[in-house]
Amino acid sequence: MNEVLAATAYHEAGHAIGYIYLPLPLPLRLVSIKRKGHSLGRVEPGFNVNLPWSPTERRDIITMLLSGRPAEQKGTGKNLHFETDYFYALQLALNGTHQDKESAVQLVNECHQPAGELLLANWADVDRLAKALIEQREMTAEEVFALLELSRTLPLSD
Repeated sequence: MNEVLAATAYHEAGHAIGYIYLPLPLPLRLVSIKRKGHSLGRVEPGFNVNLPWSPTERRDIITMLLSGRPAEQKGTGKNLHFETDYFYALQLALNGTHQDKESAVQLVNECHQPAGELLLANWADVDRLAKALIEQREMTAEEVFALLELSRTLPLSD
């Protein structure tokens, strides 16, 4: 199997699990590992970092952005896609209430642990989704929820 394809599948599956299990302000629509421009994969919808997200929404979006790397590392031992996600997470933090770089970096760093915990708690879903993405290359939200046998009424968080 192509190691870049596998790393991308686990990476995007990690983001998708963030979309599913975090109370994000926009619902998951698509997970893809089809190349589009410079991107090897994507989860839709994307987030406009300049919108006025609440502090809680901002923290959840950053956690979702950071959930790709640990999934990729655990699933394949690779780390091919982190820089772009970290850049967007930092930009999101800077455009929020954390106007100085030091507090923005602190916010982003605080979101690493919840991202890892989310993936560990839902690793079977990450693994199943990544393997399906390798086969199918692209899945709608409906296909993802059916594969994982989940209800669209998620997130399940308290």
